Formats: sequence, structure tokens, C-alpha cells
Amino acid sequence: MLPELTFKKYAKDTNAEAVMIYDIGESRFYITDNGFELNFSRSVKIRILKKSGIKWGEVEIPYYYEGEILEKVYDIEATSYNIETNGEIKKTVLNVNTVYDEKLNEYWRIKKFAIPNVREGSIVEFKYNIRSPYLFNLRDWEFQRSIPIVYSEYTTLMTPFYEYIYIVQGKTKFDIYEAKEDGGFENQFGSIKYRDMIYKFGMKDVPAFNDESFVTSDKDYLWKMDFQLAKVHQLNGSVQEVISTWPKLCNDLLKEPKFGKYCNVVEKSAGDILNLKELSAKSKLTQLENIVDLVKRTYSWNGNSSKYATKTLKEFQKEKTGNCANINLYLAGLLKGAGLEAYPILISTRDNGTVYKDYPFLHFFNYVVVIVNIDGKFFLTDATEPLCPFNRIPSRCLNNMGLIIKKDAEEWAKLINPEISKIEEFLSIKVNPLEDSLNLNIFSIYSIYEAFDHKSKFKNDIAEISKSLNNKGYYSIDSLTTENYDSTKNKYIVKYKASTPMVKIEEKIYVSPFLSEVLSANPLKQTTRTYPVDFTYPFGKKFTTEIIIPDGYKVEFVPAPLIINNAMVSVDYKTITSEENKITISGNYSFKKAVYEATEYSNLKYVYNEIIKKFNEKVILTKI
Repeated sequence: MLPELTFKKYAKDTNAEAVMIYDIGESRFYITDNGFELNFSRSVKIRILKKSGIKWGEVEIPYYYEGEILEKVYDIEATSYNIETNGEIKKTVLNVNTVYDEKLNEYWRIKKFAIPNVREGSIVEFKYNIRSPYLFNLRDWEFQRSIPIVYSEYTTLMTPFYEYIYIVQGKTKFDIYEAKEDGGFENQFGSIKYRDMIYKFGMKDVPAFNDESFVTSDKDYLWKMDFQLAKVHQLNGSVQEVISTWPKLCNDLLKEPKFGKYCNVVEKSAGDILNLKELSAKSKLTQLENIVDLVKRTYSWNGNSSKYATKTLKEFQKEKTGNCANINLYLAGLLKGAGLEAYPILISTRDNGTVYKDYPFLHFFNYVVVIVNIDGKFFLTDATEPLCPFNRIPSRCLNNMGLIIKKDAEEWAKLINPEISKIEEFLSIKVNPLEDSLNLNIFSIYSIYEAFDHKSKFKNDIAEISKSLNNKGYYSIDSLTTENYDSTKNKYIVKYKASTPMVKIEEKIYVSPFLSEVLSANPLKQTTRTYPVDFTYPFGKKFTTEIIIPDGYKVEFVPAPLIINNAMVSVDYKTITSEENKITISGNYSFKKAVYEATEYSNLKYVYNEIIKKFNEKVILTKI
């Protein structure tokens, strides 16, 4: 019997939904008629401990391609093992005909399959190989995942013709590290004989990475290794530097046909696209706004992130759609053609992870935006999102810093926007004891990124917005209208009427002034925190509530004021007015920073608790 089938819990993490018994990978070079190719192999064994862990029987294998040249995924094998009621072990093998492909973006596809007969208590095994002509794409390795791993190992067999550097993130000390020359047969490439150098990296008893809330990307914190091709050693003894400095990387991009040269072609064509004479009569800021709006109106983003334009200018103008590089390099070219000082910026989106300034790795980046200098004031812009203001980049792009692509320069732009994005709620609550309900008039105003995120989520779909309000506990939703959906200058407004159940105990009525519009549970769950808390952007919420008191009732209790104001947050809760038949309460809180350090976590969590406790306190009405 497989020993892994005998335990029901993993002793070192009793809450784990599954445990990876081993995860073993290897990369090596093979000589072909055209030079070298890389082969990556991976073998995995997992024990499923809970029903929630069944998803670990679903496997995804990403592979790279450009044009018609694809990496080849082959020799896929997968098996599940289960103990049947008679005590026998049942082995179920994957039918490789069930493996299917899915396009991820312009450069990556995924092979997907589900291992058959996976259930609670199963053991699953799978392995595969990837053959690649792309020598820059030496596989990175993640030692840590969201389930614990008993043993993780990665071995690279390196040829002397290709030199790589690597970054280790997280735990930097390996439990196993070996570096030795291959003792097998000599290889020969051209006239040169050589042996591979074997490097083995291993980690034991790797804890699960807990998916903590408010992190930029798991990729920023997992224990892993990233590789980058640094040098190519030619047969004649010459050395080609692949990575050198950020200024060189910028210069190379400016010469790239799908980047700098594409932008230059647009710049030279600007006079045919724009009315430059009419634009010149306007302020530079208005010129920026007009050109951004023109690109947004004319072209649509296909949803793909990329460093490079994948369509020629002619194709892009004809098809009216393209990836972020097509659109924003086009925008940068038009802005420069109009006489504005504009530069493309390479960035890494939030889900792609952070950029390390100490390592000039091009593969850190996956997206392009634009920066414009107007009289010493800098504006970030992105023409992929019609719902985003002309002088803002989408929230998915707010990730630390981006590299400004300028000749012979290394300049970085901060991508965090310091302005606080807010939701303002104006609530009128009429207490109706006869129907045991609260009749509501609600007026919500969204600004900056709160507006962008709400618009992006619901697309101004009244039915979807109503459904979300139902989920908050509101019913009889009526007269729901929105304003300024198509405007990026004005705040987005949602108005509606609704009802919600009234809480009455004996002769007393309990009213939550801010209803379901305020948090009821602290999103910061951990006792301690080792990672920064990343909210994406500074944000806040402001409430103004009018409670109309029914005849025969009076106010027995209103919450006491609360004021907190420091460099991290501000909180202001108070009763504005109290009249015979009406009480007005306001509450306002703002988180002033986009990112809080781990050392600030306990204070941040405390403030959250205070907001939740205070903003959920109830006004008590009692019968006269």
C-alpha cells in the first residue's frame, strides 16, 4: 500500500486541504541541428486531505509561443490512487485525449486536464515535459505554494555556452544545495567538448503560503527562484552580453521595431491623424486630454497585456483594436507628434508581481503606459480604459514603480496615486413600525478609483446593480438610476429607493444608521503580519444619514462621537442634529496610504475594529 494513503491529516499543518509529497523539476540543454534547446521536466505527487483540496487534481501547464514557433508539451502522464471499500487500491489513469489547450494571451497558452477519479483521500501523481527553442525561457521554480510541500527540488544542468543569473525570493537558505560537474559522457558542440554543470536546489517541509488579504501578488512573497539569461558564449570565444544595465535596456527597446520604432512611425504620422494647428491653440493639458480621448474613442483594448505591439501600425489602424502596447505606444507617438514631452513606461501589473530595480530583467514587465511632462508636472495616462480619467492609469497598473523608456537613462516613475478615492453615502431612513420595515432613499457618489472599479464591475447594468443590493439585504428596489457613467470628469452617482427589515425588540426599535453600507467584519484576519498591507490606492467612505422618527417614538440612545486622526487614518463619527422627529448622523473614515508596512499592521487592524464597532452601533428608538 502507498504509505501516503494511510494518514488523514498532515501533522505539520492539520488544517491543510492537501499536501504535496514532492515537487521535482529539472531543466537541461539538448544539442540540435540548429544549436540548443531547453527541456524542462516536472513530477508531482499530492495527497488530497479534504473535499476543498480536490481542485489539486486539476492541472495547468503554461507554455510559450511566438508566431508559429511553440514550445512543445509532451509525455503527459497522470494517475489517481484510491482505497476502495474492500481495501484494494484502485488506480485510474488519465486519458491524454482529454487534455485541451486554452489561449492565455498573445504569448502564452495553457494545457489543462483533470486527473480522473479524484476525491477526498486520493493520491494524485502527474508528470510532463516541455521542449523549448526559447533559451531565454529557463524555467523559474516555485518552492512554495498554497498547500504545504514535504519536499521541493529543482535541478539545472547548465551548458557553458549560456550563462544565467538568478534571484532567490523568500527563504534564501536551501536545505539542499549541490554544484558539481556531470561525471557522465562528454558533450561536444562544434569543436568544443564539455560537461554540464549540475546545480541542485532543495527545500524540505515548506509551509503553505496563506493567501493573505491585501497583497499585491502572491508572486511577490512565495519562496521561489527567477532565472534570466545574462550572457551567450560563442564558439569563436566571443561573448554576447544579454543583460547589462537599465540604460542599455532602454536603448535596445527604443531600437525595437515593435516598441520604439513603432512609436516613432506614429510620431511622424501625427500630422495626418491630428489637427495640429487646432491643438496648438489649446493648453498643453487640454491637448493631452483631447489626444487621450481620441485614442480611447477610436481604438479598443483586446484585453491582452504585453511589452510589445503585435500589430503593425497599418493593421492597428484598420482593425481598431490591439493590446496595451499597440494602444499606448500609439498614444505616446501622437503626444510626441503634437509637441508634448511624452515617454512610454514599462510596468508590471499588480497580478504580475513586483519589479526589482537591482536586476535589469526585461521579463519583470508585462504592460506599457505613458508619462507626460507638462511644465514640470507629470501625468500618467493609459488609453485602454474609456472609464478611466485621462490623467489616471487603471487600478490594475498601480504597482509600485515603472521604468521610463528614455535614451541613455534610468528613470523610474511612482505608480501609486496619493489622492483618496471615496464613496459618499447619503441615506434617508424612514422608520415604519406598522410594516416592520425601514423605507430607504439612498444616494451613492463614487470618485476616482472607486468610480472606476464600480463602473468596471457592473457596466452600468441596472439589473446587476439591483442584484448586488438584494445581496445586501435590500428589497423592493425602485427608481434605480445612475448618472455620469460615460463621464470621466464627474463623479459616478447611483440613486434608488428600497426597503429593509426593521429590528424591533419589545417596545424598542434598533436602527443601524449606515445600514449594510459599512463593513461588519474586519478584513485583516491574521494575528501578526509579515507582508505589507496593499490597498491598491488610498480610500475612504463618508456617510450622512437622516433617520425619520415615527410618531409615538423618541430617541433613547445615539452612539457617542469618535475621532481618530494620524498619519495612517482619519475617523470622524458624530451626531450632527437631533430634532423632535429626525436625527442626523455622519461618519467619515479615510485610509490615507495605499500601502502600509507590516510594522503598522496591529495599529491598522485596531482602527478597522474601531470603525466596525462604532459604525455598526445602533440608534435606539423607544415608544413614548
